[in-house]
Amino acid sequence: SLLAEDEILNIANSFMKDYGIDISQYGHAKIETNYNTLLKTSDVSRIMPEFIPDTTYVLYPLIVDGKEIMEESWDTAGIKVEVDTEEKRVSSVVWLTIQNYVQSDYIVENSAENILKVANVWGRFWFYTPETDRVKYKDIELKNPTLKYINIYEYKNNTQEQYLIPAVVFEVEKEGLENYYWNTISVPLVKDFYKYDENGNIVWNSQE
Repeated sequence: SLLAEDEILNIANSFMKDYGIDISQYGHAKIETNYNTLLKTSDVSRIMPEFIPDTTYVLYPLIVDGKEIMEESWDTAGIKVEVDTEEKRVSSVVWLTIQNYVQSDYIVENSAENILKVANVWGRFWFYTPETDRVKYKDIELKNPTLKYINIYEYKNNTQEQYLIPAVVFEVEKEGLENYYWNTISVPLVKDFYKYDENGNIVWNSQE
């Protein structure tokens, strides 16, 4: 069933308050999927209310130095609350973690040319696939670059280390690319996470 946005937010906010969950480091809650809008803007013969899930996710975005934090995969970092719209209650909470950081000094990239070069190779987990009859390359347009913090996770000595670093985040122009998976491309500005080989190609630490 569908609930009004205000009611969904009230359910999430009441849950956080009742269980004493500190959200002082987080921004205002926002609904990630608005099924009311989806129904109003979609072909009702194609998307019917009975096929709308009974859960809606509410996100409390993490804020550091006045900026929202992004995951490297493009998601906004924060606490995600799942609201059961049928039972009108919270059914789960994820990404509820203790935020405790140690500040460090790093050498950062300040060349626009190099930033665009890094963006051109897509990201840390990109691997080259030769173009074939079944694999075709297509140019994508990047727009609206903004300075944000992103979470990066590195595995070292059999442990996972988390870094919160500055990055330039580009939006992906999705017109004509509706099936393209990524909504943003992030370029970490801390040089410790990549280097250039003898041919001038970018090598990410995660690819070594």
